[in-house]
Amino acid sequence: MAEQEQEDSRIVALVRRHAGDRSVREIERANGLREGSLQHFLKPSQRGKWPHLSVVERFAKALGLSVTEVSRAFAADSGIDLEPDGLNQDELDLVASYRALSEPAKSVMRDCLALLAKQAADHEAQSE
Repeated sequence: MAEQEQEDSRIVALVRRHAGDRSVREIERANGLREGSLQHFLKPSQRGKWPHLSVVERFAKALGLSVTEVSRAFAADSGIDLEPDGLNQDELDLVASYRALSEPAKSVMRDCLALLAKQAADHEAQSE
């Protein structure tokens, strides 16, 4: 059960997505943080608790994210909707991932999306 709760946590998902192959402890070390200074806030027992701004800033700096992105994840875990423009967290994550790409990679991504959209339209047309 605790494992499922942790999987549903937006802050845990955000850390996993931006940690790459690094553990939380490796991220803490790389940023000169004491052991547990990030991990503590990822525990299921901390879920839904709003951290102090300094904690949000610590996560943002360690993960190379904006304070806004980290705040949204903590807010979602607390049941607070901070999603702008009607975007859900998955959509915001896609936008953030896209923005992190180089210009050539963005071009490839747009081409891939165009192909996927065409395939989806073709599939829908065949289903009718």
